Amino acid sequence: MGKERARGRMMIVLLAVLALIAAACGGGADEGGDAGGSEGAGGEGGELSGEITVLHNFTEEQDLQGFDNIIAAFNEQYPDVEVKSEGSPQFEEQALTRVEGGNPPEIMLIPQPGLIKDFFERGAALPLDFLDREQIESEYVPGVLQAGIIEDQLVGLPIRLSVKSLVWYNKTAFEQNGYEVPETWEDMVALTEQIRGDVSGEGGAAWCVGVEDATATGWTTTDWVEDIMLRMHPGEVYDQWVGGAIQFQSPEVTAAFEELGNLWFPEGNVLGGRQNIVQTSFSAAAEPMFEDPPACLLHRQASFVQGSYPEDMEFGTDYDFFPLPPMESGTGDNAVLTAGDILTMFNDTPMARAFIEFAATTEAQEAWASAGSFLCSNASCSPDAYPDEALRRQGEMLANADIARFDASDLMPSQVGAGAL
Repeated sequence: MGKERARGRMMIVLLAVLALIAAACGGGADEGGDAGGSEGAGGEGGELSGEITVLHNFTEEQDLQGFDNIIAAFNEQYPDVEVKSEGSPQFEEQALTRVEGGNPPEIMLIPQPGLIKDFFERGAALPLDFLDREQIESEYVPGVLQAGIIEDQLVGLPIRLSVKSLVWYNKTAFEQNGYEVPETWEDMVALTEQIRGDVSGEGGAAWCVGVEDATATGWTTTDWVEDIMLRMHPGEVYDQWVGGAIQFQSPEVTAAFEELGNLWFPEGNVLGGRQNIVQTSFSAAAEPMFEDPPACLLHRQASFVQGSYPEDMEFGTDYDFFPLPPMESGTGDNAVLTAGDILTMFNDTPMARAFIEFAATTEAQEAWASAGSFLCSNASCSPDAYPDEALRRQGEMLANADIARFDASDLMPSQVGAGAL
């Protein structure tokens, strides 16, 4: 019996050594590639097989095409992993139901970091500690990764973004009147006053603004305030505000609201004045900018708004955009406010790890960007990945930003961000 036990122990030791050698030789799923490569995916692409489900809120053809592009690129490396794309217009409700029922998918694409935090505190959303966070931070647009960090752990990976810090303008009217695109906030205020003086007698105004959106009325205002916060104060102050360390009645926040009031409330600055701001739908706010002659010339709104502009108006000829400029009296940084979708893991499997690792790479994000509408989080993406000039310029604007931050109202707890704010 003693010899049999000895042989058994030797076999166990031998098997353990062989397992260690195999693990050392196997390497990571994205070894030698760009952002995200680690040893967490469980082997080479051909060795992985199985399926994962990704739950998201995509229902529009362009969004679905972009996600299909990333799946196709992933399957070139992992042909035996089936990625099931599950979209729902009631995404948040379905996500909560599946988490509470103990049946979450492997991965979700979540547009609200506050919801990710809620899932993390429940123990449902899992840390992405298999990713090379330092490498991803070095390749991503500065500050973008903050949206997925909770308690100093990377829980969500932003993989596609839209930019909000855009001012669209009637280019034809600019050229006819000799207006110049402002380089600073102070220049923009001066331009506002110049336009007001030129059109006030004709019933026009400098800005088109509308914040009505049924039960979501006001989010356009929050975007303005968030953009001002990023230009008036360093990123750490923005983060403290989001985290609740700085209150809404603090001097830093009240100064941002006051700056917005200084721009909006003087008569002739905004078409229709204060009352019209609240009564005008955000989706219809820019329509007067395309009248002949235009009733207003400037419209600050996120990149998605271009899809609602008149089809017979050509970008770069009839209208254009410039980045909401920095404040000389503030940080002076070229700051970009963003929104987007964040990959979050709920079931830790080798297939889920491999997909998340791949999603951090330029290859994956360029595949998604090629469908249009959204931008890469990874600053290494080529401008040529974007299908049109507007997106190329937005992509370069984001990649060259001094600081980028996610929409504060989405980062805050819902009762604050979607409620009080």
